[in-house]
Amino acid sequence: MTFRTSKMIESLTEVAAASEEISVSEYLERSTKASFDQVMVDRRDEGEPNTGRITVSEGRPLSQIAEELYDEDDVKCLLKRLYNHPWSLSREQIRLLKLIEISPVLHPEVHEYDEGAIREVWTVLDAIANRNAPLDTLPAGLFGNADIEFALMSEADQIKVYRANKDNYFRRSETHLSKGGK
Repeated sequence: MTFRTSKMIESLTEVAAASEEISVSEYLERSTKASFDQVMVDRRDEGEPNTGRITVSEGRPLSQIAEELYDEDDVKCLLKRLYNHPWSLSREQIRLLKLIEISPVLHPEVHEYDEGAIREVWTVLDAIANRNAPLDTLPAGLFGNADIEFALMSEADQIKVYRANKDNYFRRSETHLSKGGK
Protein backbone atom coordinates (compact mmCIF):
# COMPACT_ATOMS: atom_id res chain seq x y z
CA MET A 1 0.00 0.00 0.00
CA THR A 2 1.35 3.37 -0.92
CA PHE A 3 -0.36 6.68 -0.41
CA ARG A 4 0.28 10.37 0.01
CA THR A 5 -0.60 12.26 3.12
CA SER A 6 0.00 15.69 4.54
CA LYS A 7 3.17 16.43 6.46
CA MET A 8 1.08 16.99 9.58
CA ILE A 9 -0.58 13.55 9.40
CA GLU A 10 2.78 11.91 8.71
CA SER A 11 4.43 13.70 11.62
CA LEU A 12 1.62 12.98 14.08
CA THR A 13 1.49 9.33 13.00
CA GLU A 14 5.20 9.03 13.73
CA VAL A 15 4.60 10.52 17.20
CA ALA A 16 1.66 8.17 17.85
CA ALA A 17 3.68 5.13 16.76
CA ALA A 18 6.66 6.19 18.89
CA SER A 19 4.39 6.67 21.92
CA GLU A 20 3.36 3.01 21.58
CA GLU A 21 6.95 1.97 20.79
CA ILE A 22 5.98 0.41 17.46
CA SER A 23 6.78 1.14 13.82
CA VAL A 24 4.66 3.51 11.76
CA SER A 25 3.54 0.63 9.51
CA GLU A 26 2.45 -1.43 12.54
CA TYR A 27 0.60 1.59 13.94
CA LEU A 28 -1.21 2.13 10.63
CA GLU A 29 -2.08 -1.55 10.38
CA ARG A 30 -3.51 -1.63 13.92
CA SER A 31 -5.46 1.59 13.40
CA THR A 32 -6.87 0.41 10.10
CA LYS A 33 -7.87 -2.97 11.52
CA ALA A 34 -9.58 -1.28 14.49
CA SER A 35 -11.60 0.86 12.08
CA PHE A 36 -13.17 -2.25 10.52
CA ASP A 37 -15.53 -2.46 13.51
CA GLN A 38 -16.87 0.97 12.52
CA VAL A 39 -17.48 0.24 8.82
CA MET A 40 -20.89 -1.36 8.42
CA VAL A 41 -22.01 -3.39 5.43
CA ASP A 42 -25.62 -2.53 4.72
CA ARG A 43 -27.82 -5.62 5.11
CA ARG A 44 -30.09 -4.92 2.17
CA ASP A 45 -27.12 -4.95 -0.18
CA GLU A 46 -25.25 -8.04 1.01
CA GLY A 47 -24.92 -10.65 -1.68
CA GLU A 48 -26.82 -8.67 -4.30
CA PRO A 49 -24.73 -8.58 -7.48
CA ASN A 50 -23.49 -5.11 -8.40
CA THR A 51 -25.68 -3.32 -5.85
CA GLY A 52 -23.78 -3.63 -2.59
CA ARG A 53 -21.89 -0.83 -1.06
CA ILE A 54 -20.12 -0.09 2.15
CA THR A 55 -22.13 2.28 4.27
CA VAL A 56 -22.07 3.57 7.81
CA SER A 57 -25.63 2.45 8.49
CA GLU A 58 -27.12 -0.71 9.94
CA GLY A 59 -25.68 -4.05 9.00
CA ARG A 60 -22.68 -6.11 10.01
CA PRO A 61 -19.27 -4.65 10.75
CA LEU A 62 -16.66 -5.27 8.10
CA SER A 63 -14.63 -7.09 10.76
CA GLN A 64 -17.42 -9.71 11.01
CA ILE A 65 -17.48 -10.48 7.30
CA ALA A 66 -13.71 -10.42 6.80
CA GLU A 67 -13.64 -14.19 6.22
CA GLU A 68 -16.17 -13.75 3.40
CA LEU A 69 -14.02 -11.11 1.73
CA TYR A 70 -10.45 -12.26 2.12
CA ASP A 71 -8.16 -15.23 1.76
CA GLU A 72 -4.36 -15.36 1.59
CA ASP A 73 -4.75 -17.38 -1.61
CA ASP A 74 -5.47 -14.90 -4.43
CA VAL A 75 -7.72 -17.29 -6.39
CA LYS A 76 -9.82 -18.10 -3.32
CA CYS A 77 -9.97 -14.40 -2.41
CA LEU A 78 -11.33 -13.49 -5.84
CA LEU A 79 -13.92 -16.28 -5.74
CA LYS A 80 -14.98 -15.47 -2.16
CA ARG A 81 -15.67 -11.87 -3.09
CA LEU A 82 -17.34 -12.86 -6.33
CA TYR A 83 -19.70 -15.36 -4.69
CA ASN A 84 -20.35 -13.51 -1.41
CA HIS A 85 -20.04 -9.79 -2.10
CA PRO A 86 -19.37 -9.03 -5.79
CA TRP A 87 -19.54 -5.29 -5.14
CA SER A 88 -16.35 -5.59 -3.08
CA LEU A 89 -14.08 -6.64 -5.97
CA SER A 90 -10.99 -4.48 -6.29
CA ARG A 91 -10.09 -2.88 -9.64
CA GLU A 92 -7.47 -5.57 -10.18
CA GLN A 93 -9.98 -8.32 -9.38
CA ILE A 94 -12.50 -6.81 -11.80
CA ARG A 95 -9.90 -6.92 -14.61
CA LEU A 96 -9.14 -10.56 -13.75
CA LEU A 97 -12.84 -11.36 -13.71
CA LYS A 98 -13.33 -9.72 -17.13
CA LEU A 99 -10.60 -11.96 -18.47
CA ILE A 100 -11.91 -15.11 -16.77
CA GLU A 101 -15.50 -14.54 -17.88
CA ILE A 102 -14.68 -14.59 -21.60
CA SER A 103 -13.12 -18.04 -21.36
CA PRO A 104 -15.47 -20.99 -21.87
CA VAL A 105 -12.91 -23.10 -19.99
CA LEU A 106 -12.56 -20.87 -16.92
CA HIS A 107 -16.21 -19.76 -16.86
CA PRO A 108 -18.18 -22.62 -18.42
CA GLU A 109 -21.65 -21.55 -17.20
CA VAL A 110 -23.35 -18.50 -15.71
CA HIS A 111 -22.32 -18.20 -12.02
CA GLU A 112 -19.90 -21.13 -12.45
CA TYR A 113 -16.13 -20.83 -12.38
CA ASP A 114 -13.59 -23.63 -12.70
CA GLU A 115 -11.27 -22.95 -9.77
CA GLY A 116 -8.80 -25.65 -10.79
CA ALA A 117 -8.47 -24.31 -14.34
CA ILE A 118 -8.19 -20.75 -13.06
CA ARG A 119 -5.48 -21.80 -10.62
CA GLU A 120 -3.49 -23.50 -13.42
CA VAL A 121 -3.21 -20.27 -15.41
CA TRP A 122 -3.45 -17.75 -12.56
CA THR A 123 0.07 -16.35 -12.90
CA VAL A 124 -0.45 -15.56 -16.58
CA LEU A 125 -3.97 -14.19 -16.02
CA ASP A 126 -2.74 -11.97 -13.21
CA ALA A 127 0.19 -10.67 -15.27
CA ILE A 128 -2.05 -9.85 -18.24
CA ALA A 129 -4.78 -8.28 -16.11
CA ASN A 130 -2.14 -6.07 -14.47
CA ARG A 131 -0.58 -5.21 -17.84
CA ASN A 132 2.69 -6.95 -17.01
CA ALA A 133 2.57 -9.48 -19.85
CA PRO A 134 1.45 -9.46 -23.49
CA LEU A 135 -1.79 -11.14 -24.52
CA ASP A 136 0.06 -13.76 -26.57
CA THR A 137 1.35 -15.37 -23.35
CA LEU A 138 -2.11 -16.85 -22.74
CA PRO A 139 -2.34 -20.59 -23.36
CA ALA A 140 -3.76 -21.43 -26.80
CA GLY A 141 -7.38 -22.52 -26.86
CA LEU A 142 -8.26 -21.06 -23.48
CA PHE A 143 -10.26 -18.21 -24.97
CA GLY A 144 -11.32 -19.51 -28.37
CA ASN A 145 -11.70 -16.52 -30.68
CA ALA A 146 -12.62 -14.10 -27.89
CA ASP A 147 -11.49 -10.51 -28.26
CA ILE A 148 -9.36 -10.39 -25.12
CA GLU A 149 -8.15 -6.86 -25.80
CA PHE A 150 -11.74 -5.61 -25.99
CA ALA A 151 -12.67 -7.40 -22.75
CA LEU A 152 -9.86 -5.67 -20.88
CA MET A 153 -10.61 -2.21 -22.27
CA SER A 154 -11.91 0.40 -19.91
CA GLU A 155 -15.38 1.71 -20.57
CA ALA A 156 -13.83 4.94 -21.85
CA ASP A 157 -11.70 3.02 -24.36
CA GLN A 158 -14.73 1.01 -25.51
CA ILE A 159 -16.57 4.28 -26.08
CA LYS A 160 -13.66 5.48 -28.22
CA VAL A 161 -13.95 2.32 -30.34
CA TYR A 162 -17.70 2.95 -30.65
CA ARG A 163 -17.22 6.57 -31.73
CA ALA A 164 -14.52 5.63 -34.24
CA ASN A 165 -16.50 2.82 -35.89
CA LYS A 166 -19.87 1.61 -34.60
CA ASP A 167 -19.87 -1.53 -36.75
CA ASN A 168 -16.44 -2.51 -35.44
CA TYR A 169 -17.60 -1.85 -31.88
CA PHE A 170 -20.70 -4.05 -32.26
CA ARG A 171 -18.67 -6.83 -33.89
CA ARG A 172 -16.09 -6.77 -31.09
CA SER A 173 -18.76 -6.48 -28.41
CA GLU A 174 -20.71 -9.45 -29.80
CA THR A 175 -17.56 -11.58 -30.05
CA HIS A 176 -16.71 -10.62 -26.47
CA LEU A 177 -20.18 -11.41 -25.12
CA SER A 178 -20.37 -14.76 -26.92
CA LYS A 179 -17.00 -15.90 -25.52
CA GLY A 180 -15.30 -15.81 -28.86
CA GLY A 181 -18.17 -17.20 -30.85
CA LYS A 182 -18.61 -20.31 -28.70
